[in-house]
Amino acid sequence: MLYQSASRAACTTSTSFVIVAFVLASLILLSSCGQADRTYPSPLPAEFRQKLQSATAFSDVFQLVDSINLQFAKNSIITYFGSAAVSNDGKIAIGDLGNGGQVLLFDKRGKFIRIVSSSGQGPGQVESPRGLAFNEGDSLIVADSRNERLAIYDSVGNFLRDIRIYVQPIGLTTFRNSIYVVTAPLQGSPLLHFSAAGSLIGWLGRVPDAPRKLGMPISGGSISSYDDKYIYYVHPAEYDVQIFSSNDRLFREVSPSSGSLHRNLEKGPKSGSAEAIREWLKTWDPVNTVMATTKGVVLVVYQDKTVSEDKIENVVDLYDVVGNELASGLHTTYLPVCTDSEGRLYCFQKAVEQLSEDQNPMLYVLAFRSSLHAAATQTSSE
Repeated sequence: MLYQSASRAACTTSTSFVIVAFVLASLILLSSCGQADRTYPSPLPAEFRQKLQSATAFSDVFQLVDSINLQFAKNSIITYFGSAAVSNDGKIAIGDLGNGGQVLLFDKRGKFIRIVSSSGQGPGQVESPRGLAFNEGDSLIVADSRNERLAIYDSVGNFLRDIRIYVQPIGLTTFRNSIYVVTAPLQGSPLLHFSAAGSLIGWLGRVPDAPRKLGMPISGGSISSYDDKYIYYVHPAEYDVQIFSSNDRLFREVSPSSGSLHRNLEKGPKSGSAEAIREWLKTWDPVNTVMATTKGVVLVVYQDKTVSEDKIENVVDLYDVVGNELASGLHTTYLPVCTDSEGRLYCFQKAVEQLSEDQNPMLYVLAFRSSLHAAATQTSSE
């Protein structure tokens, strides 16, 4: 009797296990099918989206609306442009990777205000400022890469405090009163989430896999955010754009398989010597910039150096905020470096280090063409 009861219990347990396993397998299969077939309806107005999809040139989308002459004071000239940010009231901060590293502040018309930070390891100093961002209160946050910390300044450039993070930050953005920091490849989790006070909240993304396309790590370091909804991050090894929702969950990965990057990766070496790879990288930078505009359009920018030895063209792919490709392969001599609160692009047109000593660098401000601007204000039809 006891044996029969044990047998029935074992049979029941085995049956339950089979049922649970079947249900789990079904859920996994349905989940994978759902992900494969999942669509992401575009939030953009239909006419706006159609105009973007028909674009064949960068000038079909953006037009020049302003030029800003950066007027430097003595001993403040930028020698190697690193990053830039624009505050809510129009002040322009620029990070200089030359001269050991410094951060400069200008007004909205390019008049020099002050050197925010000089090069060094002391309080308020930086070495290799590889990312800049203004938060909602217009405090300036600098990714002080070589010193493995974030440096915080007030809206007029006075030093407030450091946040020690013990890894090299190579990019940052502010999002919902938090700070998201891209760290150097192979130093752990590529994306860290800090509170405004500097406390580590968590990490997101995945540690980069061994780079399989080029056999060597490539640092993206580019991150942007849209409204209070999404964060856009260039994966530093695989060149995908990862989109995270406001709860730090991965919403979608956008592969460049149909865009400019894939076409140029196909031209590059799949294997071979490190020297061959380095020679190819001289003609194509796989990852440069990702940025989101307030019109709900995300730009992914690559540099194409194949045009000529002394001329660099940039290639832009456009996506909507949920990752649907709108246009790709739009060539331009403008290099977008940041956006303002109105969604305008701030661009350089020439590498700053190529300027002669008697030249001041120009920032060019681009906006959506007037016909696109009108279409963007319509109500989405989807």
